[in-house]
Amino acid sequence: MVLLSKDMILAATDLKTEDVACPEWGGTVRVSEMSGEAYAEYLANAFPENDGEKQVKARRFSAVVVACCVVDEAGARVFTVEDAEALARKSRKALDRVFEAADRLNLLTPRAREAAEKI
Repeated sequence: MVLLSKDMILAATDLKTEDVACPEWGGTVRVSEMSGEAYAEYLANAFPENDGEKQVKARRFSAVVVACCVVDEAGARVFTVEDAEALARKSRKALDRVFEAADRLNLLTPRAREAAEKI
């Protein structure tokens, strides 16, 4: 096993992706594992604090996940979390399909974690 240097770690391509067909949108989107930075942004926006209690914004939950996981060919995010409101108004079928891929890659829900343990 090689002892990794800083440069080797930072140069590693370590985020898995999955292409998802979205006929409702007229093409395919690339869904990525979240980076540490994207995951922190996801947590802050999907579970905002209200008087010390974390509350799930269910209406926006899948749209925030999609915003944090859809990337372009170079791996750069296509959306910001500010786009989540607009995404939430898009096709539920397409959002669900992209969310499912994001969930598989990022193990966000108990169902995804249980499925990963069976592999």
